[in-house]
Amino acid sequence: PVDLVDADGPCFAAQLVGAVSGEPTLAGRVEQSADGSSWSAIPDATFADVTESDDAQVIRFTRTARYVRYAATLTGDTPSVKLAVLVGSQRKTL
Repeated sequence: PVDLVDADGPCFAAQLVGAVSGEPTLAGRVEQSADGSSWSAIPDATFADVTESDDAQVIRFTRTARYVRYAATLTGDTPSVKLAVLVGSQRKTL
């Protein structure tokens, strides 16, 4: 999980998919938690399903809890996906 206690305002997440095999379907999303252990989906913080290599997506979302994490469901015939994810937000300003 990512602790965004020092962040303020809208957040973003980037999902970068490289090579895939096994006819996969990757359904990525961002979840939030107040305590870092109980997680729930963030409305409108989902990526479009990925079924092919070389896919890059960026989403913007608003969280209501301190912690966020990336979660995904991977289905297919022995699926394999090379994946990188970046989650961030603007630092609080005083």
